[in-house]
Amino acid sequence: MTSDQNSVTYAITNTIMARYKEKGGKRYAEILRLKLAQTYNIKESNRDAIADGTSRRPLSDINVELDFKPVPYLSFAARNIFSVYNTTWTQANYDLGLSDTRGDAAIVTYRYTQNTIEETNLILKGR
Repeated sequence: MTSDQNSVTYAITNTIMARYKEKGGKRYAEILRLKLAQTYNIKESNRDAIADGTSRRPLSDINVELDFKPVPYLSFAARNIFSVYNTTWTQANYDLGLSDTRGDAAIVTYRYTQNTIEETNLILKGR
């Protein structure tokens, strides 16, 4: 059995780059990346039969990705999902990391999935 699927996914990604002067010349690094993505279901938008109390919902949730590395050894990442029909965040994942040149690291994470999980974690890594 096959499932027909007629959808279009669109996304936008923005980045901010930094240029650093070093002894040997210049170094470039991405310090910020933001991506937004969503899918539009053409088949759902053209559906004729709609059961009582329901409506067409051709748009998927919006996926949001953010990576922020303002300086070496410090990073922040977010992976979230926003429901366009319920206007709520259905999933949120955050990571804040601090590391050193030796490879030691401390990472604080927060995980949330609506009606399922909510937790905060501390991860320590040493060499």
